[in-house]
Amino acid sequence: MALASLALASCGFHPLYGTLRGGEESLQERLSAIEIAPSSSGKNNILEAMLTRRFGRQDRVKGRYVLHLDVAVKEQDLFIRTDAKVTRQNVIYAVRYRLEEKGRKRPVFRDYLRATTAYNRRASQFETLAAQRAAWRRAAIQAAEAIQRRVVLFLRAPKKPPPAAPPRSPS
Repeated sequence: MALASLALASCGFHPLYGTLRGGEESLQERLSAIEIAPSSSGKNNILEAMLTRRFGRQDRVKGRYVLHLDVAVKEQDLFIRTDAKVTRQNVIYAVRYRLEEKGRKRPVFRDYLRATTAYNRRASQFETLAAQRAAWRRAAIQAAEAIQRRVVLFLRAPKKPPPAAPPRSPS
């Protein structure tokens, strides 16, 4: 086991959520510096709340980044009986998101993902609505987990050094 740790350490491997080398802010500090941009759409509310909790966002921490979310939810008939009644619905939760550093116009990271889940339609309208809400929540949980994972990987990626200045020609 010790030999394996040494081999991993020598190639530059470090745990995703581990501590960083001298002076660098921790991953949790970086995550808590991400503000979730408020949206006018009610589709984002669950996702925004989950990401705020996952990032450990605290109001007293000044945000360095802003995460913008664009959510589209679509339902699709999955099982249709011979009498034309739909018995199962797919929920497709599509999220286009971008991470912007405050003060910069261009995003530093952007991505797109789809989370799919399903629910059974019941004879009772109340049961169907409860199942639908639960499916939307499950899809939002899947999306929040994927967004967090991708943002963490982006934040932990080694920063590229600025391009070197071209050599001066002798004058």
